[in-house]
Amino acid sequence: MTNPIVKATAENHFVPVMIVNNKGGYDSKVLKKFREPAWNYQVMRFIDGDEKDIIPRKDQVWETLPFLQRMKQTLEKEKKPVPKYLDLAISEMDTKNHKTIAIAQYCYWTGEAKLGRIEGVVSTEAGWFGGHEVTKLTYDSKVLEIKDLLTQAKALECATAAFIQDKGDLEKATKAQILPTKALTSSYRKAKASDQKKQVNTIQFPESVTAAQMTKFNSFFHGDRKKAFAFLTEDQLSSLKVAR
Repeated sequence: MTNPIVKATAENHFVPVMIVNNKGGYDSKVLKKFREPAWNYQVMRFIDGDEKDIIPRKDQVWETLPFLQRMKQTLEKEKKPVPKYLDLAISEMDTKNHKTIAIAQYCYWTGEAKLGRIEGVVSTEAGWFGGHEVTKLTYDSKVLEIKDLLTQAKALECATAAFIQDKGDLEKATKAQILPTKALTSSYRKAKASDQKKQVNTIQFPESVTAAQMTKFNSFFHGDRKKAFAFLTEDQLSSLKVAR
């Protein structure tokens, strides 16, 4: 519960209750009511107003990602809105489908601002490659295929070339001829800190704000402030000295 996304989702979309095992009194009564043994691993249950499980119970959920995924699954099952910060946190933590690409453009400040808006882009970084200013993207390939990414980048008018890390995607992109393409190598160089997230780099953010949250906030802050705020939790927003 120390994770800010877990905390925000639990407080704003659920009624969190903790029952202690191997303890008498009310806790013991609740365990018996739900047929939970007194000695067991931690159990996660999401129940409705009729005390029925919304999704199947599960024990031994040790990590944050599956906890967040179960929260999202419950909200969807109940046809409740899933907060943007929850969706984004799951995309950022679920790295198995993450891929990397660098897009060249005339200004990487513009690249971060525009490319970060694309659905499926998890995070951006300003940098240099092959003598070009580039925006390095981490994206979820399950949500966003390479040809779609390049097409959208070109439509945003901030893409002159693409440097692709994955060999299979490089072949696909070269055949598609959407942009000039080459392989992305270790000669990529990250730009200095003062050039990162230029749209919002005068704002003091709390340490809990992640790279993905910064990416989306930077992309939407000047065009759609309401949407930008939706990627941060209320606790994170309360520390920002900016008008909503």
